Amino acid sequence: LGTPSSSRALATSRECGRRDSACHRMCTEHRMWTPMSEDIVDAVRSLYDDAIPPFRCFLLWRLRTIYSKRADIPYSKVPTIDETYLEQNCEQSAQLIVEQAGGRGYAVLLRDAPRTDLVDIDSDFDPYPPELWEQVAKYLEGLSGDDCIFPTSRFRCAEELLARSPPFLEGRSLGVALHLVKLAISPRKLLGHKDRHIVPWELSIERAKAHGEPGRWKADEPSAAERRVASWEDVRDGLRRVFRRCGRSTIAVTGIKRRFRTEP
Repeated sequence: LGTPSSSRALATSRECGRRDSACHRMCTEHRMWTPMSEDIVDAVRSLYDDAIPPFRCFLLWRLRTIYSKRADIPYSKVPTIDETYLEQNCEQSAQLIVEQAGGRGYAVLLRDAPRTDLVDIDSDFDPYPPELWEQVAKYLEGLSGDDCIFPTSRFRCAEELLARSPPFLEGRSLGVALHLVKLAISPRKLLGHKDRHIVPWELSIERAKAHGEPGRWKADEPSAAERRVASWEDVRDGLRRVFRRCGRSTIAVTGIKRRFRTEP
């Protein structure tokens, strides 16, 4: 999505939003959105309801989902969120606390809600009973065709899995589903990757590599002709574009590769 790089374009985006309160500062003309304070708080509360740690990436996802539903447009068409404004708004809010979250950038927490209900989605600790994992394994083994294909990100995969309503997720939150996906990939090895999707382990590149079957995974890797080694000038130009687009002075290292792949 194209975004304005000048301060005038950003100001115009905000002016458009003020003239149309129903859109909550939405501005598709300039492809930049500055969410209102109540939208941010509502988004954080909804993440708490899902037991999802309110890291920057998940907050952005939830805000974009709110925009998509209100504007009745596809998620892919949602304008870029003004992240500088977002972080500043969170820091100035009396209802929110902003804390650094290592490789995930920052987290936006509610002052009036306990953190104990949030799932540690990155933890290797497995608190789930063996019976649950047996159900997970049986479910994955029974999949065929397109049902074997899940979105490439763990978060999207968890959403898809929860939407399918398998018995082992009955009454469980999105946060738990996300943690289960993480553990199912590693160390459980019930899920893996193939063709930029998450798939059952038996179909995955990781399984093929572990069993010495190069013919099953070589085709998924780019050929030497398709690979392009970036020069330092390419890296500098790419970083400039990324920083201009997101409007921030810092970016989590974990997000650089994804941004380089998606930037024009």
